Amino acid sequence: MTPRDALSIVRLPLEVLEVIIEFAPVDAQLCVSRLSKLFHSLTLRALYRNLSLRSPRAVVACCRTLVSSRRAAATVRSFVIHYAYVSYLEL
Repeated sequence: MTPRDALSIVRLPLEVLEVIIEFAPVDAQLCVSRLSKLFHSLTLRALYRNLSLRSPRAVVACCRTLVSSRRAAATVRSFVIHYAYVSYLEL
């Protein structure tokens, strides 16, 4: 991809870029979010819309991020926690 090709991508309507980002894998979304402020703001909705967390550590880290970033928190539409709690007292 040449620099001219990269500039032509930015000329697409924001709605089109958001759709492209939405269908990209999460690892690609994370890479795109680091390209520029524009792409960072476009990826926020895709990255934070539906959160599914699988460990207590992930829940704490995510909540800290949401508390510190009002823009990220505003994009959350579902927040699901999936992890099994094992009480060591019952064993």
